[in-house]
Amino acid sequence: MFRSTMRRVASAVFASAMLAGGLAVGSGTAAANQDTTSGPAVSKSFENIDVLKGAAGQPGTTLYVAPGEEFTIHNSFRVQDGDERILTRITDHAPAGLEYVPGSAKLAIVGGDPNVPYLSYEVIPTTPEVGSGTVSVVAPGAGWSVAPGAGHGWIEFRVTYRVPQSAQIGAVFDTGVTFDVAGHEGGLGWNPIGLSVAIAAGSGSSDGFGSSGQ
Repeated sequence: MFRSTMRRVASAVFASAMLAGGLAVGSGTAAANQDTTSGPAVSKSFENIDVLKGAAGQPGTTLYVAPGEEFTIHNSFRVQDGDERILTRITDHAPAGLEYVPGSAKLAIVGGDPNVPYLSYEVIPTTPEVGSGTVSVVAPGAGWSVAPGAGHGWIEFRVTYRVPQSAQIGAVFDTGVTFDVAGHEGGLGWNPIGLSVAIAAGSGSSDGFGSSGQ
């Protein structure tokens, strides 16, 4: 059973660090706005694992994109305290109609104090499994280790999608993230998680939707 209780103070610090750290990277000339000083994001916790799902764009919980645009989703995992955790699989869930941008899935170990820009960013070679509305990475061997405490960094899994030109203006879809942890039977996570993708008339547009901060 999922525990959706949010660790408000820890998650707020985590979200601020992730978005201020410049984690989003645009892809191609049609990339959506990649200003990473703020953006839509949702944070959740399971036991001692804090999870942040976010993107670059306007603050709030909705990402506005136009047909033909590309945007990057980030899933970050940090252990606040207690025991070290081992992640063995991470899956990003997106609307099935979105197009995965080949080669964009990246799994990285981010090091350093989350209250300041990170000190290291090590991309771990992985081969993603791409399905209908899902992109997954599976850890080799025992898994990816996340040590507890502010100074031990976090794991980030990011994926870039392209909005089809045929996407219907005004459509709104939710996203999600699920993951496997050593010692737990079955998958964990949230799908949907509450971070929405809205198809707008132009990049960063709120046409027909209002402000993303609402």
